[in-house]
Amino acid sequence: MTWGSITLGDIAVHGGGSVDPKKFPSEVFELYSIPSFDQGTPETVPGSEIGSAKNWYNLTMLWFHE
Repeated sequence: MTWGSITLGDIAVHGGGSVDPKKFPSEVFELYSIPSFDQGTPETVPGSEIGSAKNWYNLTMLWFHE
């Protein structure tokens, strides 16, 4: 099987904003970090444990670390 490639812009639109999870310390976020991407599932992490702001994208809410 051969995998094709696309750019993020082909499937998502940058929402124009970001969120700082530390401002929502008890809120639980699904975070796709590099290790969780390799595992195929997001980490479920409270905002108090996320160290930096995240950009958000319109694709049912997809966040990427910069």
